[in-house]
Amino acid sequence: MAIERDLQNIIEKNMKVFFDVDFLASEYVIENYRFDSIAIDDTNSPVIFEYKRNTSESVTNQGLAYLHCLKKINLLLNY
Repeated sequence: MAIERDLQNIIEKNMKVFFDVDFLASEYVIENYRFDSIAIDDTNSPVIFEYKRNTSESVTNQGLAYLHCLKKINLLLNY
């Protein structure tokens, strides 16, 4: 857990340098989802960062769930 948290801190402090995105929040909650880090790119699109110590097929499912959540939020905002 400590290694994952250290990695998250380093990335959050350097998102502009590493990924050219602007950091918005850490441990951000939307509906029932907690995003480890969320940023925004130059097109105002959200960029989600999820930190994992291990690889797993569930990471893909988690990413798809996040995408669905963000699309639903976008539909509500543009209604």
